[in-house]
Amino acid sequence: DNSVLLDELKKMDGFTYIPNPGNLGDILIAAATISFFKENHLNFSLYAEQKEGRKEGRKEGRKEGRKEKISSLAAVAVGHG
Repeated sequence: DNSVLLDELKKMDGFTYIPNPGNLGDILIAAATISFFKENHLNFSLYAEQKEGRKEGRKEGRKEGRKEKISSLAAVAVGHG
């Protein structure tokens, strides 16, 4: 039951959601969470980490790719994609 969480979120003047840029499961969780916020007309913003001077490297590239996927799914979930 999400009623207690929903009541607390509605009391807030707004909040920032920070999705986990992990694996595909995390992306699905982020998309579902954003859909929940939208369906319940919650005032939220999506945190988008900005980096100055990206590090090069295979692991960093995969991490950035996951962040881009989350941002894309999030945009679709909130109707901006």
